[in-house]
Amino acid sequence: MKSDAGNSGIYIIGNVPGRAHFCQFYLAKEDLMDIVIPYLRAGLENNEICIWITPWSLEAADAQEALRVDFPDIDTLLRKGQLELISCASWYVKDGVFDSQRALKDLAERIDRSLASGYNGLRLLEDICLPGKGSWSDFIDYEKKVDTAIRRSPATALCTYSLAIYSAAEVLDIVASHRFALIKREGKWEQIESTGQENLTDCGRTEQSLQETREKDRRLFEAMQEAFFIADIITDETGKPVDYLIVEANQAIEAQTGVPLEKFIGSTALGMYPGLDPFWVQTYGAVALTGKPAHFTYYADVQGRHYEVSAYQVRPGRFAAIFLNITGRKQAEEALLKSEERYRMLFTNMTDGFGFLEVIYDRDGEPYDYRYLEINPSFELNLGIKNEQLLGRTILEVFPDVSPIAMEKYREVSLSGRSAHFEIFSQIAHKYLDIYVFSPEKGKLALILRDITERKRMENELQESEEKYRNLVETASEGIWMADAEARAVYVNKSLAEMLGYTQDEIIGKFAWDFADDEDKPVVRKYFEKKRQGIDESYEFKFIRKDGSPFWTIISSKSLFDKAGKFTGSMGMLTDITGRKEAESRLEKACDNLEKLVEARTAELEKAYTSLKESEKRLAEAQKMAHIGHWEWGIATEDSYWSDELYRIFGRDRKEPYPTYQEFLNYIHPDDRDYVKSAANRAMNGEPYSIDYRIISSDGEERTVHMQSQVIFDENNTPVRIKGIVQDITDRKQTEEALAKLEKIRIKEIHHRIKNNLQVISSLLDLQAETFSQLETCKTPEVVEAFMESQNRVISMALIHEELYKGDKIDTLGFAAYLRKLTEDLFSSYKPRNKDISLKLDLEQVYLGMDTAIPLGIIINELVSNSFKHAFPDSRNDGIRINLSRTKALAAGKEIPDRNRECTEKDNFDYILEVSDNGKGIPEEINFKNTDSLGLQLVNILVEQIDGCIKLKRDHGTKFTIWFNDIEV
Repeated sequence: MKSDAGNSGIYIIGNVPGRAHFCQFYLAKEDLMDIVIPYLRAGLENNEICIWITPWSLEAADAQEALRVDFPDIDTLLRKGQLELISCASWYVKDGVFDSQRALKDLAERIDRSLASGYNGLRLLEDICLPGKGSWSDFIDYEKKVDTAIRRSPATALCTYSLAIYSAAEVLDIVASHRFALIKREGKWEQIESTGQENLTDCGRTEQSLQETREKDRRLFEAMQEAFFIADIITDETGKPVDYLIVEANQAIEAQTGVPLEKFIGSTALGMYPGLDPFWVQTYGAVALTGKPAHFTYYADVQGRHYEVSAYQVRPGRFAAIFLNITGRKQAEEALLKSEERYRMLFTNMTDGFGFLEVIYDRDGEPYDYRYLEINPSFELNLGIKNEQLLGRTILEVFPDVSPIAMEKYREVSLSGRSAHFEIFSQIAHKYLDIYVFSPEKGKLALILRDITERKRMENELQESEEKYRNLVETASEGIWMADAEARAVYVNKSLAEMLGYTQDEIIGKFAWDFADDEDKPVVRKYFEKKRQGIDESYEFKFIRKDGSPFWTIISSKSLFDKAGKFTGSMGMLTDITGRKEAESRLEKACDNLEKLVEARTAELEKAYTSLKESEKRLAEAQKMAHIGHWEWGIATEDSYWSDELYRIFGRDRKEPYPTYQEFLNYIHPDDRDYVKSAANRAMNGEPYSIDYRIISSDGEERTVHMQSQVIFDENNTPVRIKGIVQDITDRKQTEEALAKLEKIRIKEIHHRIKNNLQVISSLLDLQAETFSQLETCKTPEVVEAFMESQNRVISMALIHEELYKGDKIDTLGFAAYLRKLTEDLFSSYKPRNKDISLKLDLEQVYLGMDTAIPLGIIINELVSNSFKHAFPDSRNDGIRINLSRTKALAAGKEIPDRNRECTEKDNFDYILEVSDNGKGIPEEINFKNTDSLGLQLVNILVEQIDGCIKLKRDHGTKFTIWFNDIEV
């Protein structure tokens, strides 16, 4: 057992001699807890059993929760019995009577048990309020016996009393029965030594000594910070309280109410405060008449102050009140409440998870675990675990498999006090977490969690995107050139190297002007200087290829700067426009001739215009020569003017008056009338127009005219007049149409000649095959068959040009008719060897361009030829089937054949082709996309050429399905 001297835990007392019995007076719960918490903590640290008899106003369960913040391991302490919480209502009180004898006996037994269990003693914290039954002298006698029991045993007792319950006289008796008392004065705790206890234990003391004791206690009463008064209730004839008379008060009444003490004593409440709130009279009346004490806070309008009040009955009709001006405290509480509300709002609504934890150390002072004290909703959300599953428990209790990395970081922060920031993947939450941990005070940790799973996902996607970007750059058809700040090439893609005719390594390290002729080198340098200034632009430029030929390109460039704004180089994208430039050159030559004609025509018009100024007659002649007439029309007045040439163009008799707007519209071809009206309406909004349209002249002849017009507005921006010119361009239009027909005939002739040339090639292949078949050294079916296959391929192309020559269209082919002719020729070629093979065609009429039709014809030639050669080794009733249709039509009428995974990843296709047979099929071990067969290699290459997709089914024979679109040139 330890020595009698021990730590009380209360800062104003420090160490107390063993077997101490003292008391504390309090008004608010906060005052009570100021002393209770350090008192109990010191007892637990001294290895004492601690018992708290809680007051009537605080149930044992509520007391347990109130202690949990300061004693996180309270559940453990309660389980092992070192700490016990007992409500005073359960402390040997039965039917309102306190059994002091049983309480004293139980106290002695508990002290013995504490020593027997290895504890250093017992620490009692007792709050026994005034019983409803029994005398005051019995209660004081109980306190004396407790004092005696404590003096004989290794125990310490602190008795707590609420000033709201006991009278001033009772307070003096309580102080006299304890070694010393704690009382709060002006916000500070003070220790008041008791002199009455020695007097009570020695009955032989003189009356003078007793009087001195009472005088000291009286001074204690007068020194109380709380205002105290005794008053008699004044009632009316019905016994209803209507006022009260002050009969006694202490000096603190002046500070609390602002009324001098001498005016306060002997006055009635309404006499001092005529506007007094009736609440005070009613509340004090109930206490004085019923004997039921009251404790409350209230705002007094008269004084404009907040008071905390305790009132109790002295005798029927008389009451005592203790009250304290708590206006400052209220204001501070309100400010604190608002501050806590703001903190709580931030704490609750912050998107980051926040957790406050207590560090748990081992015997060597090493942190090894951490107990959750408080967490916000985002913390629960981030970890996916509810508040109640975490609070009061440690990390290792809840998460036995917690990341060792995180625990090591917490340990480092706990020991060093320096904050840490790290990212981990939490196996608990299955998320990536960004964790910031710091120590707000020794023994505590604060965690801030942020869910960065989405950010991590985006980073991964960005990495994948960059990989895709690199692949895209390498495979892009446009050239890509990246240069450093000195204009040296640091990267070029494969396409650019091919465009220039160099390898990528040959270009790296060279300047852009190294690939330009001498005349353009300064131009390249000038453009690069603009890049240094951050000027991005697109321009055309001519490079010189390795073989010396010109390479025209459009360069779209971008300046590159680092974060500090320093120029680091540039990136350019180059598009090959060499073909366009060559076409423009040819067009320029053609335009030169046209410009000469235009210049000549313009000279004639200028000459005519000069003559027009000299005389109206010459104007008319010029208009007639140019087939141009002019007109005006007054919008508001409906007056109009037509020149002579306009009369001639429209076939109108010159003797007739100028036509109205409606008459003019009647000349316009019915199909073009709305078009002309729409243009005229736009002109009313200030938009000049220039259009071509057809007219029906008075003699019924259809002619084509070009009209330009402009609306004239007045100063109010109102359209008042419209004027314009009309030119007869019928001859020009007819010439253009004739030229178009000639062009069509020329193209058809080209198709005819290509077809003839291909047929010559086919005949040559046929003759060569026959020659080889007669040679002894080449008399093998494979050689002859190779020539036959090449002949069929040429024939498939010749048929396309033959169909285009015969058809109305010069650039698109009716593929169904072509396919029928192609398969007939193939049957004629192979049928002698396969007499029983049938051919079924299910073909929808579709039109395809040459760039699609020629590869597709060769594909069909190869697939059908393969079926003839390999699918039917035995002579039997077998067949070949070809289906061609639009995919949209299939979707509307029947189910589209399944596409394999590779095909479904491509864009939607417009057409589907199926070539199938019911022969023996292609063996499973043959990969048709990687085979030695020239025919199948050619099929795969041509499918890729038309951006199509091919699929093979081997069940019930062989079936090739090809999805494709018509290639747009």
